[in-house]
Amino acid sequence: MRRAVIAHLFYPELALDLLDRIAGLDPAIDVIASGRAMQQEAVAAALGRLPHRVVRLATADRGFDVGPFLDALRLVHEGGYELFAKLHTKRGDPAYGRRWRDALLDATIGPGMVDLVTARFAADPDLAIIGARPLFLSVRRNMLANAGTVAALAAICFPGRDLPADWGFFAGTMFWGRVAAFEPFLNLQRAGYVMPANLGLADGHPAHALERLFGLAGKAALVARDGRTGRGVIRPAPRRLPDATIMDVLPRLGRPDPDAPISGAEARLAAARNPLVDYLRGSAPEIDPNPFFNENRNRLLHGVARAALVPFLRQGANAEWQEPTFDLHDHVHRHPWLRRTGVNPLVDRILRMAADGATRPRDDVTAPDAPAFLVLTGADPDAASYWGDIPFAEGLAAALRRAGSRVAVAHRATASADVVIVLRGPVAFAPREDAFNILWIISHPDQVTPAELDGFDLVYVASSTAPALLRNATDTPVRPLLQATDADRFGPPRTLTDGREVLFVGNTRGEDRRVVRWAVEEGLEPAIYGFGWERLLPDRLLRGTQLDDRHVAARYAAAAAVLNDHWPAMAEFGIVNNRLFDTLASGGNPVSDAMPAVSRLLGGAVRLAAGRADIGRAVEAARQRTPEMRRSEAGKVRRDHSFDARARTILRDVDRLRSGRPLGPVPAHRGARTVVLLLPGGSNPPGDLVFSRLIAPLTREEAGPVNVVVAAPAEARRAADAVIVPTSAFGDAADAEAAVRWAADAGAPLIVDHAGPASPAADRLTAKADEAWFANPTLLAASSQPARGVVMPDAIEQRLWRDFHRRTVFDWSGGPVRILMLGTRRLPSLVEAVRASGLSGSVSVLAIGQRVDGADAPFVTIADKPPGDRAYPRFAHWLRATVRPHIAVALDREEADRAFLVHSALGAVSIIPDDPADPAILRDCLALVADETTLPEVLHSVVAEPLRFAPIAAAASRHIWSQRGTASLAAAMRRRLTALAG
Repeated sequence: MRRAVIAHLFYPELALDLLDRIAGLDPAIDVIASGRAMQQEAVAAALGRLPHRVVRLATADRGFDVGPFLDALRLVHEGGYELFAKLHTKRGDPAYGRRWRDALLDATIGPGMVDLVTARFAADPDLAIIGARPLFLSVRRNMLANAGTVAALAAICFPGRDLPADWGFFAGTMFWGRVAAFEPFLNLQRAGYVMPANLGLADGHPAHALERLFGLAGKAALVARDGRTGRGVIRPAPRRLPDATIMDVLPRLGRPDPDAPISGAEARLAAARNPLVDYLRGSAPEIDPNPFFNENRNRLLHGVARAALVPFLRQGANAEWQEPTFDLHDHVHRHPWLRRTGVNPLVDRILRMAADGATRPRDDVTAPDAPAFLVLTGADPDAASYWGDIPFAEGLAAALRRAGSRVAVAHRATASADVVIVLRGPVAFAPREDAFNILWIISHPDQVTPAELDGFDLVYVASSTAPALLRNATDTPVRPLLQATDADRFGPPRTLTDGREVLFVGNTRGEDRRVVRWAVEEGLEPAIYGFGWERLLPDRLLRGTQLDDRHVAARYAAAAAVLNDHWPAMAEFGIVNNRLFDTLASGGNPVSDAMPAVSRLLGGAVRLAAGRADIGRAVEAARQRTPEMRRSEAGKVRRDHSFDARARTILRDVDRLRSGRPLGPVPAHRGARTVVLLLPGGSNPPGDLVFSRLIAPLTREEAGPVNVVVAAPAEARRAADAVIVPTSAFGDAADAEAAVRWAADAGAPLIVDHAGPASPAADRLTAKADEAWFANPTLLAASSQPARGVVMPDAIEQRLWRDFHRRTVFDWSGGPVRILMLGTRRLPSLVEAVRASGLSGSVSVLAIGQRVDGADAPFVTIADKPPGDRAYPRFAHWLRATVRPHIAVALDREEADRAFLVHSALGAVSIIPDDPADPAILRDCLALVADETTLPEVLHSVVAEPLRFAPIAAAASRHIWSQRGTASLAAAMRRRLTALAG
């Protein structure tokens, strides 16, 4: 039987071990490898040493290991293979990840397993999938947050088939499969389904849904570690025994006389609302069992944990809530059964809650009418060791409790609540119908869609500028609410000393952290705490995978400098991360990557480095901050940027919205300019050109503090530092004259923006303007007032068009070559060119726009913007999420420059006329050139050898993000506004 191993190599530190295991397999088995770890020199060398035929598969980094597997599945299906082994570098939680990984690999490619599995498949033609016995789980009992996605994907993979009540799946997605049985999953690619970007470690991504659906491939067999096999059958779940209530438990455990009456303190404990008591009641959704353990073991673990906790809580109650002398940590880890389990995430979670003072009563501080809050975070509590969202959620919850509210923290929406706060990081949550829903975007802002914003009652963004951008994408109120520090955890010591250590606390995120690299290259010898650094840095710099929460503030305060950096997406959206707040609140000296939002918000308290050449000077400047300066800044941050301050804002806004009162104006930036965009009738939503050329750049950090106000010429005058009139919105001379009068009465400089050819209204506006902005030199040269003109070139808005967690790749996956045309005016010419090139059966054309005559062809699809996505931000999200072209064609010279930006953002090879507005497009060979005469020949060359043109698309993508993004346009506008308005 022809066999292949499909290996997704994501984590470099685990890829070498996996390749060592594969090296011992039968050389007749082919290897299909994918994943970013192949770019590492050591991993590439190990691949080259394999005694197997190796196919290196370039795939998008989407869908964890499952997305690349779907691409590889097509190869094994078309390559005539009969069996495959699906493997990957599964890391998982540090507490149990290795055991999980070893169990999966031992059952698939362990000694003798390949021959055993092959024989089982040969003996049973109905057998579809074989995997590890301990990891074969019930879908019904482990559906978690995947039910809706499972149903949606099942309808594509198994059309017309009803899902069974339950079936089994292999948790961890490593198994052997029969290629023919997995053929239904190729329907996803046939239907054009695109796996979303990776959203983190928690459940709920489509990859997790497919993990469960793979169990529907057919008959399953299970392999134990000793090589014994058995049928894969899921038995009905046993009836769950009710958990004992705390009132039942207290008389029986930890009391000298179980029959003695319950004391008043014990009764108060039983009624108290705190996480540990909730856990004993069995009603704390934030504590979940280790998913690697089987169900019976989980129940036993919870029983032992409860027995260990009750004496701790009881002593705390009888001591009238004074600090108990009972050593919970010692008690739990001395228990013989818990000691045998080793490090366990559940026990660690319980100990963390106890250490955080979770035994304090909260009933006496809860306001009678206070709403009950549920704070949702996508981070599984078991992953707290390397995910900062959990302490963030707990800090916010503690602040809301101090303000008199009842609060639960969870990573699943199971508990009832009046108000649900979703801390939006990499994981999305659906809003609850029975609650007031708040979305707080604290990271991964590029992953949030306009449709997601629509579902919430209030949206916060941890940025001062991004809300102005997102307000144009949704009717939901969008407000700034920055990240924060936990003032209980982070505060300066009594004595601030001058330290010498350069400190970094953080994980690799699976990639290089540039501020660390700069420090190492400059010989600063930083002390590193975090996961994943072993293969990237010398051992002398590594201090451990974690820094105890109790010691972080003291280490921040004692360090000469605390290094910090931001995800690219956070930097683009102006999200300042909470490590800077934590460091300053501790009296520390932060050194961060350069970011305008940091300078504007925290000024000189944070030293910035734009590159390796700056890092040494920044660290030395941080060392010069005096204890007085550090203590003063700590006080400001603890007052203005604490979770208590954020909780006050949330409670105020919730009270206003739930009572039907308006939120009030968004506080203006300190020292901000007010720029009024005059549009006829207010033009809501603003047109594409107004948004992309004016609103997007003016709401960036690089534009400086700017309040952008959209107004109509008929509105009353208001204070303004500058008035901008886009000629694309004014076709009527009377409207243009009204705009001129409005600006004159406001006493502000008038700027006219030209994005297209002149018109009488445009000429009238330009004649009265203090300055005119033109989209390209050609428009400027054709103007009747060139002396007043400045070129402000079109740009692409990274925050809308770029997925920062996915590298743009030339996606050639077989089938027809996909061609995109934005607009349909020249579509008949494209149709004629396709027919003339003889490619009618080899291409598919998607045109965005209205139907036109002469464009009917079986290979053409015409789609207009979806009715709900006509605003520019929504259209950008729709196009980015639904269109994956190979080639994009723009035959209109006037539109070629803007179309090139969009084509490149989508990763397509752009075909444009030979005279674009941006000469660099042709000078640097960033696009193919064609007119109606030469288009058939150019199309034929691309379709014949598509991969030959991949470097063009890649270079164009690099060009637009580095030189044609709105960041540079915003900086230019800032300079012009300063020159005009001061």
